[in-house]
Amino acid sequence: LPWFGIKYIVLAGTMALILVILLLERPGRDAKKAFALVGPILLFAALYLAFLLHLYGTLSPQTVYLGAGPEGSVPLSRFIVSDFLDFLTRLPGYFFDQRAGIFVIAPVYILLLPGLFFLARRFRKETLLLAGLFSVFWAFCSLNYFYWGGYCPPGRPLLPVQWVLALFMAGALAFSRNRASLV
Repeated sequence: LPWFGIKYIVLAGTMALILVILLLERPGRDAKKAFALVGPILLFAALYLAFLLHLYGTLSPQTVYLGAGPEGSVPLSRFIVSDFLDFLTRLPGYFFDQRAGIFVIAPVYILLLPGLFFLARRFRKETLLLAGLFSVFWAFCSLNYFYWGGYCPPGRPLLPVQWVLALFMAGALAFSRNRASLV
């Protein structure tokens, strides 16, 4: 995933961490599976870093977008918002922005809220892991100021994890208790 863009480093890392945690719960049976998962990830991460080092002379993934600085490194701070109030504005803005919020553009996504609770009641661990995956990427996108405005609608950066919201929405439809709630 990081080959497609720097924002996917956070998504790939979170997904790998979740899978490793799940595989480590049964260490005896799934050692080969854990190695089969982590081995290629580490190999391709090393190849990506070797690519950056060879082409830009640094291991910083920001150099792909900004170029190498005078010392050969680019600080992470150019991509992260330093104003906490901006972060707190963008966080709910992804859902409630009056022009491009997810709940405004596609109100059917409001069903993800009851679906989250229905799924958590039946599949607590899996639901929490999926909610964690979405939340980490959502928070990361909210820290970045370069996604808000211009030709990029605010909800666009969340597309890689939009399927999590769709699963929660499906949970609302699948586990509603009676016909009236389903309607």
